[in-house]
Amino acid sequence: MPASFLSQRQSAAVELLRALVRCPGDGRSAMTLMEQELERLGLRVERIPGADPQAPPMAVVARLRGRSPDRHRSLALNAHTDVVPVDEPQSWRFPPYAAVEQDGWLWGRGAQDDRAGLVVMILVAEAISSLGLELGGDLVLQVVDGEETSAAGSKAVGAAGHVADGTVIIDGTWPNRIIHAHLGQAAVTVTATGTPGAAGNVARLGNPFDALVDLLVETRAFVNGRLASAPPFPGLASNSYLNIGRITGGAWCGAVPAQARAELMIGFAPPWTSAAVLAEITALAARVSPMLEVAPGAVIREPYCGDPNGELISRLKPITERVTGNETRLVSITGYSDMAFVDGGEVCLYGPGGGENAHGRDERYRLADLVPVAHSIIELAVDWCNRERGGA
Repeated sequence: MPASFLSQRQSAAVELLRALVRCPGDGRSAMTLMEQELERLGLRVERIPGADPQAPPMAVVARLRGRSPDRHRSLALNAHTDVVPVDEPQSWRFPPYAAVEQDGWLWGRGAQDDRAGLVVMILVAEAISSLGLELGGDLVLQVVDGEETSAAGSKAVGAAGHVADGTVIIDGTWPNRIIHAHLGQAAVTVTATGTPGAAGNVARLGNPFDALVDLLVETRAFVNGRLASAPPFPGLASNSYLNIGRITGGAWCGAVPAQARAELMIGFAPPWTSAAVLAEITALAARVSPMLEVAPGAVIREPYCGDPNGELISRLKPITERVTGNETRLVSITGYSDMAFVDGGEVCLYGPGGGENAHGRDERYRLADLVPVAHSIIELAVDWCNRERGGA
């Protein structure tokens, strides 16, 4: 029954995805659209503020009420509205926010990560309500902002008490993959401050870019040496990485720049922590040059490794295999998620379906995956939310 209903709603779901992809990248207009969609389903929506109560909400939450939420388990579905910046939009096959549909794919920034996750959430809620599928416990719908940076939305949801006995983050996976673990990530901003002057005086003045390059060489050696010597991370071939995402500074080639800046992302495995990684880079900078200053960036995530044999995953995996007819793999990723910031019970990432080039050029989402992913989550919700707390 869910498959037939979802197939009938697929065209409307694709239109919603196109509308979401056309929203600007800051996530706020997408959140407004999601709030309207939840209200369309007859749900009461609560706005969750962030640290600044005067700013737009960092999350909105709605609930499908179960018949006996005190006795039965609750399940949360979490998806995020924010997307990453676009690099060189003129080089994309289609304009990044045009939401072009072609050959079964929807193209655009955020199409897979994670505007499709928002659409799956709406499909699940609409199907359960329209089909009259009974839930014992609540289904909590969490629409969050800030996942790509500070995780502010998921943190705010937890602080407001909207927790559940299990959480599925609809982000980052294909229909036959469940993510349960990821590396730690530390974003680092390095600023080199020098004395501006004529290019011919560079030997006397020193160049901030030289100091920056020297530190990057030392940082690469640290990552490939001490970080890489940590124990292997389950399910990954590599347990560390260094990405130099952005370097800026200077006005033109005829002047020594006043300042140069690099933005880095460092991946790491236990026993390393983000604080320890930042301390090492700070110590390296102090040894390389007095010009250098190190500060944490927006993304700070500790390594996360959930239980691949936990009950939530153990119930979700066979459902996905039955719905899709294919084997589902449990995987770890080198990227990051909000799993560590989910309060309450077990958590994993599943959905929104196949895609390519998330965070890169020509991001796109495979539209055929909307129905099977939503179908799998519906079956999980009915199974999970009709089990009594403490029961098998």
